[in-house]
Amino acid sequence: DAFFSQVIYHNFFHKKPNEDNIIVLEENKFGLLKPSFYSSLNVELAEKIENIFIALVITDRNLLLKSLIDVSKADKNTNLDEFKEELLFYFGEHYDEKFNINLQSFASNTFSAAKRHNINLSKDFVSLITSMIILEESIKKIDNDFNLTESLKSKAQEIIKTREDASRSVRSIRKTLLNLKDAIKNLSSEMNKITKHGKTGTEHYGLEKISSDLDKSSK
Repeated sequence: DAFFSQVIYHNFFHKKPNEDNIIVLEENKFGLLKPSFYSSLNVELAEKIENIFIALVITDRNLLLKSLIDVSKADKNTNLDEFKEELLFYFGEHYDEKFNINLQSFASNTFSAAKRHNINLSKDFVSLITSMIILEESIKKIDNDFNLTESLKSKAQEIIKTREDASRSVRSIRKTLLNLKDAIKNLSSEMNKITKHGKTGTEHYGLEKISSDLDKSSK
């Protein structure tokens, strides 16, 4: 859980989370040692990798293909359609009969297909997946009941909820701004009426200036 939280919320990960670098804490918690092995992810790449996790958890083939392309750099002569077809061919091998994710199969098939089609996967992505495989093997030596898929599911749900909340916030802000703009326009219109009615020989310069400023702010 700590490993995935680091990736999702802090955009960094431990590259060698083997048993030599894991310490068992109280309440079935684990700690990772040797901070020199940590590697950071830029925000854009971290989000793309999150999409891969989500795609694996919800078994969304199209999202997985798109997300893998997003973390790749293809040669100009590469046929991306053939690369996608090969990834689809191996898709079923990424899961066992209970739909638990077989990360080693996913990594092996994806890395091999990328190499055959002259596609360079992001080094940080490759390093992260490799470290996840090391972590899974290391933890299972300590806790044989450890289930990587359950951990990924939990984090994938958190990511989806966070994105939905952010989307709702953006829509709310946009709606508020539109309402504010309409209110300014209406106020500007009323001010224009007041200044026109007020011109009975005396110039209402102050009101006209306010009305003019409101017009500008609503454009």
